[in-house]
Amino acid sequence: MTRLQQIIEAVEARLMSITQDNGYYTDIGYNVFTATSMPLPQSKLPAIVYHFGAGADDEMRAIGLQSWVINVEIAVLTTKDLYASVINIIADIFKAIGEGAKDNWGGLADEMREITFEINPEEVFEKIINAGKVKISILYSTELWRL
Repeated sequence: MTRLQQIIEAVEARLMSITQDNGYYTDIGYNVFTATSMPLPQSKLPAIVYHFGAGADDEMRAIGLQSWVINVEIAVLTTKDLYASVINIIADIFKAIGEGAKDNWGGLADEMREITFEINPEEVFEKIINAGKVKISILYSTELWRL
């Protein structure tokens, strides 16, 4: 498995760990999906839907290493009746991402370059609201010609 895939799986595992039993405000970890799962039925809301992009990073590394960056966007989807929980969900995402970043995703990554959020509700499907987003950038390096 590539390091890229290992890091994506580590991010997904952190998101899926968001449960009240694990000390979070919400149980959103039971409803984590990739963007390819869209559209979601309302019975699965609120939910986290994530997608990622990756590519070469311009930062110089030691000779023989290639530097890569993964950009992950995590959307919080909900309905109007459940909108009040959005701030707690975003707080939970931040906490989960922070836990993963503490040890650089199990030693797979070099650093977290960025983590931002916005709360800006917009209707994306009938009665489904994209209530907010968290964006993260993870920098990692590999041997040349490896992902």
